[in-house]
Amino acid sequence: MVEQAGKDAAYRFESGSLDLGTTTRLAADMWSDLAFDETALARLRRDGLVLDGVRLTGPSPYQLAEDEDGGLVVSVADHPDAAVLMDLWRIHFVRGLRSGSLAA
Repeated sequence: MVEQAGKDAAYRFESGSLDLGTTTRLAADMWSDLAFDETALARLRRDGLVLDGVRLTGPSPYQLAEDEDGGLVVSVADHPDAAVLMDLWRIHFVRGLRSGSLAA
C-alpha cells in the first residue's frame, strides 16, 4: 500500500529472502541502470506508467528501512514526483527484485 502526504510517499514491501542490505544494493543498481535501459522503459510505458519529466538519473530517491514485522518500508521523502516514483517502485523494482535474476 502506498501512503502519501504532500511530497512524501511510503510503501511496505515484502522482501522475501532478501535482507535490507541486499535489497538496498540491488535497488541502487537497478536505479543507476534504469535511465539507459530502453527495454525496461518501454515495458513501463506499456504498463501505463508515464515517466515524462521525471528525473531518472542521479542518486536514488528511495530510502529503505526494516519495519517491526520484518518487511521493508520504501519511502521517497520531499520529492515533487513522490507518487510517480512509488508507482515506479511497485511496478519496476518489485518485479525485478522478485524475479530472482538480480540476486545472483
